[in-house]
Amino acid sequence: MADLSGAQTYSENAGLCIRDLMTHKDGWNIPLPRLDSASWSRFVNLCAEPVALATGGTEPRYRLCGYYSLDDALKEVTSRMLATCDGQIYETAEGRIGILGGAWSEPEVTITADDILSIEMNDGFDPFTAYNVLKGSFVSPDHAYQPTEVAEIRDEASLAVQGERPDQFDVDMCPSSPQLQRLMKIKFAKDRREFSGQIRTNLVGLKARFPKGDGIHTIRLVAPEFGLNGVFEVTAHAFDIEARECTIGVASIANPYGWTAAQEKPLPPGINDILTPDKAPPMISGISLTQEPVLLSGDVRGGKLVVEVANPGRDDLHLRAQVAKGNVAAEGPWPDPQPVWIEMAATRLRMPIRLASTAARDRRFWLSMNPMPLARRLPAFAVSGRIPPMATRSGTTCRRVTMLVRM
Repeated sequence: MADLSGAQTYSENAGLCIRDLMTHKDGWNIPLPRLDSASWSRFVNLCAEPVALATGGTEPRYRLCGYYSLDDALKEVTSRMLATCDGQIYETAEGRIGILGGAWSEPEVTITADDILSIEMNDGFDPFTAYNVLKGSFVSPDHAYQPTEVAEIRDEASLAVQGERPDQFDVDMCPSSPQLQRLMKIKFAKDRREFSGQIRTNLVGLKARFPKGDGIHTIRLVAPEFGLNGVFEVTAHAFDIEARECTIGVASIANPYGWTAAQEKPLPPGINDILTPDKAPPMISGISLTQEPVLLSGDVRGGKLVVEVANPGRDDLHLRAQVAKGNVAAEGPWPDPQPVWIEMAATRLRMPIRLASTAARDRRFWLSMNPMPLARRLPAFAVSGRIPPMATRSGTTCRRVTMLVRM
């Protein structure tokens, strides 16, 4: 996409991504001169502002990552993108396309009772029907790009006397848990306003038509006789020059944009944390190699090789052992003929394998062991030591067995 200078770049800046959708031929295809450059520049810079993280360091305030299909409705795609940054598209006084939101804006316009012709004001929310638990999810790069829940926001005062009524806030183009948590705080505040309604004013209300553009669109209402004295967000605006009046939709709001790293809640372990053992596999210790006589048939006897190891004290390991005939190394490549490694059947810490008949003399066998975390199979063996030759006697036949232990 193009940055503010026009140079092509890759960016996760939410402002630049939305600006690209506005101007791209596969998007809204709005000519670039129709965009209010000052408005978009301010918003792009807002998205790039560093925000402190609980783990240390910072991240940009608003990032945007994701995908959409060209078959998706543009209005829906725009809404998904704006959700990542609390943004709104609006038309400026000059008829250009601007963007606002994402930050607090102190009002410059004050409307008093002298300018108000009528007021229709209601409670901003119903405490008996509105949600009292806000859940949220984002698409987490640390969780294989799967929808991942973050810590919910709970109205404990409501929950103390009422049942749980949850609402879900899913922002699929948000790539960050701290970012989603900030957005959830903003949404929770906007959905639980003290007052909302509309006021009808004289033409002084025209001053409230266009926002400053440095955050949300706010005005101050000072009308003590109506019980109003505070900051309100402008949610709608219309005017009638002939009737010399304006109708303004308003909703009370306290600044919900403040944030510190201490407010951030941790996520569950990511996929890399889950698949990585909490400690390296231990060296195999307490190795015991024995041969046990086995009657094959009639007077033909054989031997069974048994290896036992000390308990490593971890349930996440699976012991694997192999034997091979010949004077071979623990790891390949090997010269021809290639060794044949035979898997030893394993119980938890004891692995027996039946050897060839005692008629075969001076055979050499290598044993390989590999302690493998259940969540991650190790790709290779490492040599841990050699077991010296042992001799066992069965009748008049002597067998020597040499073991190589690898893990």
